[in-house]
Amino acid sequence: MAVVTTTFIVGGNVEKLVCEPFENRQLFKLIDTPYLINPNLKNFLPGMLFQNPQIDLTLESFYRNCKDNKGLYSALKLDNIFNVNMFLNSSVYSKDVARVFEDVKVDLKAIVLLERTGRENLIDFSNTGLSEINYAAFLAEVH
Repeated sequence: MAVVTTTFIVGGNVEKLVCEPFENRQLFKLIDTPYLINPNLKNFLPGMLFQNPQIDLTLESFYRNCKDNKGLYSALKLDNIFNVNMFLNSSVYSKDVARVFEDVKVDLKAIVLLERTGRENLIDFSNTGLSEINYAAFLAEVH
């Protein structure tokens, strides 16, 4: 009985003090208040993550972006740390790749795809008359 009572008291208070303000976004308004948590940081989250409190990133905007199914990269505005578009720009690398392939020479003369005995076995198999079988008639007789 004591465990149930304790769980009810703790769970009820957590639900009332944390879950409800989280759902109606009152918790975000409190945490996202400029200079509230740390007087040196205008915005707490970017100040803690990026050491740049001037970036416009709040917990409410992060939550909204996640709820809108935006990726973590855009929700946390990680382009302020690592700009992935710079590495995905293929025009930067195309000259280097073309230069590498200019020197590549491929010689396929030495490659043997099928040995002589294998080739003879395939020719013998094709001459057995399999192409002349009427498979529709065969399946009709089997069923």
